[in-house]
Amino acid sequence: MKIPFYKCNGNGNSFIILLQNNSFKKKISKNTIQTLCNLNNKDVDGCLTINYTTDLIIVNYYNNDGSWETFCLNGLRCVALIMYKILNKNNILIIMNNISYKVRIESDLLVSVELSKPLYKIKNIKINNISGDFIDSGAKHFVCNYNGDWNNGNTINQMKEIRFNELFKPHGVNVNYYKVINNNCIEVKTYEKGIEKIMDSCASGSYACAFDYSFKNNIYGKIKVLNDGGISQITFNNSYKKNLFSAKAEIESKGEIEL
Repeated sequence: MKIPFYKCNGNGNSFIILLQNNSFKKKISKNTIQTLCNLNNKDVDGCLTINYTTDLIIVNYYNNDGSWETFCLNGLRCVALIMYKILNKNNILIIMNNISYKVRIESDLLVSVELSKPLYKIKNIKINNISGDFIDSGAKHFVCNYNGDWNNGNTINQMKEIRFNELFKPHGVNVNYYKVINNNCIEVKTYEKGIEKIMDSCASGSYACAFDYSFKNNIYGKIKVLNDGGISQITFNNSYKKNLFSAKAEIESKGEIEL
């Protein structure tokens, strides 16, 4: 049976998104996901499946190695853009990992998501002289305010060691370093588990870093996050309720695939 698929990009993150509905609920195998993502060339970062009706949208996210992950904020915004085109709705509710996310299409390229307060799972961790915190922002992230050189060849090795550290077994952790550019702007680098490289962008990691910076420095309102893949804007209030994450999302192409 042929089903529609989309190639999308969210702030530098690339995805294959499969559009399912009640008439087609075949489980997607790990091998199929790897094939779709063209794992050998690392062309696509992840795969999302959408099961939808006019009233219910349920999404699952998989890294390009075929492993399921709890949440992908860049992928979620791409899904919202697809559903906007199909349902002609600017305000969309999407369920991922049994959590409902309110999403608004601001324009054909800008999508905003309402997010709850991230949680500190473990504070003040020190791994190989790198200090940080374990934060759940929908996905799990190790977050560090980093003062080193981005271009230091040891940086990626540090990130890999943290990603595979015993503390985070069996599932591992995404590793995020951030630098403060000014009071309302940070720069973020993310090593993502399951993809096993430094990403052009990781939205849930950027959100975790911005929260850590905001919370520790009592800085609220709009915080700009710089990634290699683009810019995102996060708005916090002092209660951290109904935070808003806004960044670009783009549908690059559409086709059909036999599954």
